[in-house]
Amino acid sequence: GLFLYNTRGENYFRKDFSSRIVSDKVVEKGTPGKKRRITVNLGGGFLAIYEYEWKEAIEPSANAGIDRDTKPGTDTRKITGWHFTDSTFTDGTATVERVLAGTSSRMNDVTKFRGGKNDMEIAKNRFDQKTGKLLAGVTYSVKWTDPPAVLMAGERIAIQYELRTITAASRQPDFQSVKFDQGASGLFLYNTRGENYCLKDFSSRIVSDKVVEKGTPGKKRSIRVDLGGGYHFIYNYEWKEY
Repeated sequence: GLFLYNTRGENYFRKDFSSRIVSDKVVEKGTPGKKRRITVNLGGGFLAIYEYEWKEAIEPSANAGIDRDTKPGTDTRKITGWHFTDSTFTDGTATVERVLAGTSSRMNDVTKFRGGKNDMEIAKNRFDQKTGKLLAGVTYSVKWTDPPAVLMAGERIAIQYELRTITAASRQPDFQSVKFDQGASGLFLYNTRGENYCLKDFSSRIVSDKVVEKGTPGKKRSIRVDLGGGYHFIYNYEWKEY
C-alpha cells in the first residue's frame, strides 16, 4: 500500500498530533475502469474507506476552485490571502583561500552551481592550491516546485522537494530547509521523515507543521528555500483582501 506520513515521519500513529499527512510516493497511472481505495484505519475495528475509479479525459469543473499548486505569476482570481509578488536569488558562488592550521599548505574552497530555479546542481570542493588535487568535496542536486501563488489562512504550505547526492568525498550536502517567516522561529516545512533540516537524500512532498495565519492588508512575508552553499531563493508575498 501507499502510506501517508505525518510531519514526524510516522505512518502508524499512536501519539497525539495534528498535521497534514502525505504519501511518500506519487499516485500511479491507472487504466479505464480500474478501481482502488483509500482506507483510513481509526483503530478499534473502525474503518473509513474511499472508493476510486480511473477515468480519462474528464473536463475540469468550472467550480473546481483554485489549484493550490499553481505557480507564481499565474491567474489566481480574487482570493483573500498572501499573494506572491516576486522572488530573489542569492548566489553563493565563491573561491576562498585557506591555510591549513599549523602548516603553510594553502587550499582553495570552491563553491559553484549549474542550472537555475527549481533545478540546481551545487558543488562544494576543496583543492590543494599547489597541486590542484581534490582534498574533499560534495556535488548534489536540488529540485523543487514553486510554492502556491496564494497562501490562504488556515491552510498548510506544501511543495515537492528532492535532494540527491551526485558525488561525495569526505563531505555531505549542506543542510536544506524551507520556511515561511511566520512566528519567532519561522514556519518550517517537513519531509516524510519528519525532518525540517535535511542532509540525506530524499524525494517527497514537504509540508508545514502548522497552518498559515491571517494577515492584514499590505503586510509582507516570504518563503525562504535554503539550498546550502550560500544559495537560496526567496518568494515574497503580500496580504490582500477581497
